[in-house]
Amino acid sequence: MPDGCDIRELPDGGQEFVLDDPVLAHIQVDVACWLTFGVIDVVIAQNDAMAIGVRKAFQEMIAEIDRDRWLEIPFTGVDGAPKTGQAWVRSGLLAATVFTPPNAGTAMELFVDAIKHGKMPTERVLIAPSSVPTLEKLRARR
Repeated sequence: MPDGCDIRELPDGGQEFVLDDPVLAHIQVDVACWLTFGVIDVVIAQNDAMAIGVRKAFQEMIAEIDRDRWLEIPFTGVDGAPKTGQAWVRSGLLAATVFTPPNAGTAMELFVDAIKHGKMPTERVLIAPSSVPTLEKLRARR
């Protein structure tokens, strides 16, 4: 394993390449490490900006002859903000993003209901995230 590679073995025998620092210079070091392994199935980032940073590192570091092959890998993130993550999905830069809706509105509704009716809200209220594009559209791409 090359120096500086943060790789974890997965229970199914696969490997997970870990990127802990969203600074582009550090992303390039990690991507250089990943490329030594030759096969990457998908890039799943902690947020949309990191996914775009990894994609940019692939664009800048890979020889033109191999660039298209590597950029066909699905790059995915989490945030799904309309002007960034969702826009990057629509433009084809990201394959998908997970959109977690804002929860301030739900919190205010619970607060007002508690005041009006004198009852405490439940300890947890789950707000379901959604996929952009939808899971159905992602399945159809197979």
